[in-house]
Amino acid sequence: MLKLKFLIDDFYLLVYTLNYNGKNKSSDKFIDDIVNLQDRVWEISEEIFDFFTNRFFPEGVLNYDLEELTIKCKEILLQIYKLKEFKVIKKQTEEYKNGIESEWINNLDRTLKFMEDLTGLKFEKYFRVYITHPSLKN
Repeated sequence: MLKLKFLIDDFYLLVYTLNYNGKNKSSDKFIDDIVNLQDRVWEISEEIFDFFTNRFFPEGVLNYDLEELTIKCKEILLQIYKLKEFKVIKKQTEEYKNGIESEWINNLDRTLKFMEDLTGLKFEKYFRVYITHPSLKN
């Protein structure tokens, strides 16, 4: 039997959310919350924001001390995870995850049969499914 474990990884959620650029959205529902988080992270550290969003690669990397930035990263991450803006994003994502998980459980037999009929494969594996914010394309 196919087993799916739905997970939220805080770091992946943060970086994926910071990389929202107006084009990679699936809905407008929580966009203001995403932008609020981006603004707060920018206020805390422009360097870390640029680092997580790859905005200084490739030529801009020479403007930073990467060793120092890496050390600062852990400290800044702990600070970001405590922000009310991040907690809002995490809560929205947890609610989304709960809905997806419930939908999967309710439709498991029908969905599994469809996938096996379509592919001719038996799905007897365990998969981790990482969930990101519901307003972003996943």
